Amino acid sequence: MAQKQDKLAALRSAIGQQLTHQPPKPAPDAAARASRPAAEHPKTARPRRAKAVHHETGPAERTGKGVQFYLDDVDRKLINQLAVWFASQDRRVSDSQVIKVLIRAIKPNSELLVVCDTVRQSDRRREKRKK
Repeated sequence: MAQKQDKLAALRSAIGQQLTHQPPKPAPDAAARASRPAAEHPKTARPRRAKAVHHETGPAERTGKGVQFYLDDVDRKLINQLAVWFASQDRRVSDSQVIKVLIRAIKPNSELLVVCDTVRQSDRRREKRKK
């Protein structure tokens, strides 16, 4: 220990500092450590993040919600073909956007009823399972 003190003194004098004795910090007793909540404990405490500030720069708050569709391979291919067609028209759209375009462009008429009946017949969720 004496060698360490000598080296420390030599290093400090070499860099022009004066050697001053600083008493070590007293360790907190076990009762004080136990009374602290875990979140305040220095080894387990995590720095708290500041809440993000959101500036209103775009349209109003999003009101939609996610839904799940069950599509046959044929339907997925049709959506993909339409997305490719939109891309050829310099419109890059996702599958979700293709579906939105289609449902907003549909006009209710007798042809729509025929397509609806075809889709309902091909829906396998209505079939009774064979045991």
